[in-house]
Amino acid sequence: MAEKTYAGSTVTVTDEGYLEDMTVWNKEIAEEIAKEEGIELTEKHFALFEFLREKVEKGEMLTIRSSPTAYLFTTQMSRRSSDDELGAPTSYS
Repeated sequence: MAEKTYAGSTVTVTDEGYLEDMTVWNKEIAEEIAKEEGIELTEKHFALFEFLREKVEKGEMLTIRSSPTAYLFTTQMSRRSSDDELGAPTSYS
């Protein structure tokens, strides 16, 4: 394990660069990690992060192969988007 400094905080990361302790995660740290990867985060990214963090905190299984999870994700994210630019489907054929 290694230590890195993001947004003035020293954090422990795994060999792959993931935060060892997710409780230290915050918006500023996320923005600096994204910047290292050449990504500029938007509020939609943070809405997705919050959705996923809520599911993890509840101990729910995260999978893209689960239709209920995919449906729940798209409908909840659509509701969270004030400008409805997500284009998330509300039903499946």
